[in-house]
Formats: sequence, structure tokens, C-alpha cells
Amino acid sequence: MIVIGLTGASGAGKGEVSRLFNDRGIPSIDTDEVYRRLIQSPSPCVSELVAYFGEEILDLNGGVDRKKLADIVFCGGEEQRIHLANLNRITHKHILRSCRISMNHFQERGATGCIVDAPLLFEASFEKECDYVIAVVADRETRINRIMRRDFITRAEAVARIDAQKDDSYYIERSDFVIHNDGHIDLLAGQVDAIMRQIFQAGG
Repeated sequence: MIVIGLTGASGAGKGEVSRLFNDRGIPSIDTDEVYRRLIQSPSPCVSELVAYFGEEILDLNGGVDRKKLADIVFCGGEEQRIHLANLNRITHKHILRSCRISMNHFQERGATGCIVDAPLLFEASFEKECDYVIAVVADRETRINRIMRRDFITRAEAVARIDAQKDDSYYIERSDFVIHNDGHIDLLAGQVDAIMRQIFQAGG
């Protein structure tokens, strides 16, 4: 089975690219969704987050309130860098463990490939487990608007998230393919089709 890492900054539109691969018979793992599932209720991941950030990040059900956690993490300055590093240190190992279980499941079912949609693919060193990596990029204003609509947050909050992440060059330089997701869905689909031909012809 060919493992394809899909990465890029927040708001680049990785989810839409992943859905296009799904439509073409390639299953996917959304690491953001894995993360949301891991923090919904008491778990080893939640316990580690509470040990570092405090019980104020919890919701009434004992899971992590993502808005409360984001308010702490995206605080600006050197403290933000430290908080982000520790958030990633705690969550990555739990997310990767879940991804490996899903990948094994896909392989057992005879999948020819799978997508691992991971914004922090390189930071988690998960690219080492991928046969190919695709970077998805989009212009800044498009990303801001997507994040605002997706997460129901203000423009200032969306900008803070973008400013806390790597720029496009970081992803482009480390990837085998680049998809530009600023335009019409047909243009996006064409890029996916072209990459699929290259990957699966090379892999098969």
C-alpha cells in the first residue's frame, strides 16, 4: 500500500483535496479528526494535556475544550512557542498511534493507497512513514476566510493562527508534489488526477 502524506498550513484546503482522493478510491486519515476524537473524553492524551495546561482546559464532560486550549496556546510571544511545542509533544504520539492502526486496517482491506492528512506531518516526523508527500498551499487571504468560516472565529484569531505556522516554502521544499488550492474545483481535481497518475504508475 502506498502511503501519501498530505500537509500544508491551516486554511490551505487539505480536506477538499483529501475528499477528491477519496472519490477516486483512496481512503484517508484526517489527523485533526483523530485529535478531536482523542480529546473528547478522559484519556491518556487528555491527562497529559491537563498535567501541562491545567484543568481549566476541560469541558463539563471531562474532555478538552478546544477553544479554551487555543486561548492559552495562541497567546503570542515566546510563551506561545513553548506552549505549541509542548502541545505537539504531548499529542503527536497519540495521534500517530491511531494513524498506524487505521493504516493497518486499510492495508488488510486491500487498499492500494491511503492519504494521511496531517498539518504537522514534518514536525511529527511522520513523513518517514510516507512514500510520497503532497503540500497543499493557498494564498493568505483565502486561508484567513476559510479558517473564519470553518471555526467561527474572528479575523484576528484566524490571523494569529496563520502567523503561528510555517510559511508555504517550508512545505513546498519538503514535499514531492504541490497542489495550489486557490481556484475552481475543476482545477483542483485536475491536479489531483495528475498526481495520482504519477504516484500509482510509479508505485505499480
